[in-house]
Amino acid sequence: MVPGRMLYLDSCASCHGLNLEGQSNWMDRLASGRLKAPPHDATGHTWHYSDDQLFTIVKSGLAAISPGYESYMPASEGILSDQQISGILA
Repeated sequence: MVPGRMLYLDSCASCHGLNLEGQSNWMDRLASGRLKAPPHDATGHTWHYSDDQLFTIVKSGLAAISPGYESYMPASEGILSDQQISGILA
């Protein structure tokens, strides 16, 4: 298995799904006002972001590109290396 895929399964799949499908009803806001994890396929919104923005979101959290926006997306800085993040995104 490709190392990036293994890292995705270990670090991301619990929210974004084994097959990039995201959480069910991901566009419905929770009581907190936050959204669930979106899919990373053609049905989601990942394609709105450049590769650099996606890298920043994974490394530093969504607030790094959208200040003030609250999300459950955790920052991976200090947990994943830049090379590991790039592998996941690949």
